[in-house]
Amino acid sequence: APCLCQAPSPPRLLAVPGAPLRAAAKVLGKGKAWDALTASQICDPSLLVSEGWIPQADTLDQLTELARRRKSAAAHAR
Repeated sequence: APCLCQAPSPPRLLAVPGAPLRAAAKVLGKGKAWDALTASQICDPSLLVSEGWIPQADTLDQLTELARRRKSAAAHAR
């Protein structure tokens, strides 16, 4: 039976510049997919808000709370 106590192997990741991947995507007819994949994912909710939508939580408040929790968890881990 294989030994299950060995450390997991490190991830085998390779850094590749975006330009060759973009060129390959365009050559293969996947330019629009590449553009969608690498586009900014920031959305403007102003149209939703103008229609009456109210976000469940304020982003800044949520980020502040997340930072507070992480800081608290780090302090307890010591």
